[in-house]
Amino acid sequence: MTRAVLVCLLLLFSTSVLFGQSEKALRYYEKAVKKLADGHHEAAVDLAVKSVELDPEHMASFNLLGIAYYEMGQYDRALWYYSMAMLLSPAYLEIYYNRALVFEKMGQLEEAVEDLNKATDINSRYYEAYIARSRVRKLQGDTSAALYDLEQAIGLQPGNYLAYAMRGQILVKENRREEAAPYIQKAQQYGNDKAETYLLRAIVLMKDRDYSAAVKMLDESIARDENFSEAYNLRAVLKGFYLDLHKSAIADCDRVIELRPQGPEGYCNRGLCYAGLNKHKKAIADYTKALHLAPKQAAYAYSNRGESYRQIGQYAEAKADLELAIALDASNAYAYRNLGLVYMETDESENACIQFHKAQKLGFEARYGDELSQLIAGNCAGRVSAKP
Repeated sequence: MTRAVLVCLLLLFSTSVLFGQSEKALRYYEKAVKKLADGHHEAAVDLAVKSVELDPEHMASFNLLGIAYYEMGQYDRALWYYSMAMLLSPAYLEIYYNRALVFEKMGQLEEAVEDLNKATDINSRYYEAYIARSRVRKLQGDTSAALYDLEQAIGLQPGNYLAYAMRGQILVKENRREEAAPYIQKAQQYGNDKAETYLLRAIVLMKDRDYSAAVKMLDESIARDENFSEAYNLRAVLKGFYLDLHKSAIADCDRVIELRPQGPEGYCNRGLCYAGLNKHKKAIADYTKALHLAPKQAAYAYSNRGESYRQIGQYAEAKADLELAIALDASNAYAYRNLGLVYMETDESENACIQFHKAQKLGFEARYGDELSQLIAGNCAGRVSAKP
């Protein structure tokens, strides 16, 4: 949202919602709106607080305080002020949308979805709420629901590039390239030079294994939106896992953590980069932080932390983590392979071979190379119990 649009909305808010309230409080509020639009957050806060002191039911001032604290990254305060505004005007949908953005930043994804559900209940044509809810649902791993929301958004604003770009991203990641093609075309038609469209191009190039070109697309995406955490995150993945540029990838992970401090992805990916540099204790600390932030999305972090424990010889911890990863995601070929290595290094060859065969059956080699075939040939020949 541009500053000009923000000013118009907040001033409209003041005239439509605050009519009849304290005139002096309203004057402070209008001054606060202008300060906020100019980026003077602390001055805006001071003026809005004066408005609230004069009129404790000045709901728009509570909402403005929420916006100011959100933009300053003080999410606890933003949450409190939005909640107060909601108590004063429970039917005003913008407050639900605004509070959902705070919940998203704080990693409270279920609460964010609840607020966005309320916003669309109040106004079923609220385009921005569908876009935001699709983003949150993608973070939750519910891509089907995210795709549904994006289709709703496209129906409401068929000329807006954003929903096309986001829908195309999901479909390409899921290897549904033919389905993605019309959305890619529309994203480029309506938003050729936008950050989300460059991210979409990067995802396509990554799927085509042109990793260096994908990084260049992400450079362009970030040049257009320096706060685009998803672009930094994907660039970290490409640099760290495919191009062996671990130090540069760590810098991108640091930026992701700065932008989404309550999200697990920055910590998890930074952990993998530290592991790539053989700094496994630092990796373990980051995986542990990711697990604390997102215990419901833990399979990936347990799998990687287990491998780092294996690398430093903490086999009991490695085995426990890898077994948890498999319990949470029985299709995790990487976890089976790593558990096999733990068994092999602790002289439990038969169990090692069982895990290697499971990893092979789940397609480990299609993604990571023929290492498993070599391990099986060298360690598992003639072991009946090793058969899948």
